[in-house]
Amino acid sequence: MKKAILILFLGIVFIFGCSQENDVTDIPVLDSENSDIPVQECSTSSDCVVGGCSGTICQNKNAEPVITTCEYKDEYACYESIDCGCTAGKCQWQKTAEFERCVAEEQ
Repeated sequence: MKKAILILFLGIVFIFGCSQENDVTDIPVLDSENSDIPVQECSTSSDCVVGGCSGTICQNKNAEPVITTCEYKDEYACYESIDCGCTAGKCQWQKTAEFERCVAEEQ
């Protein structure tokens, strides 16, 4: 039941996001696990935001949004336990051992 609600919520968020009047024709569509997403520079953690359809992208708030495939995997819930922030001048996930264990358990 929780998965169905989450999938419904993500679908609504995706539809709402796609209905905005933005020209996204030149924004690449990436798989949410794609490691080719560029790491973006930042000064503070407030420069970084979570993006992507499944909430697995950590990017600079002023950058063009990264569009990912809309899929859901159980391990994506693990991202709720970590922060997207600025580390060494780059927006990136603040991964922890707990996060790594969570991902391993959900795969």
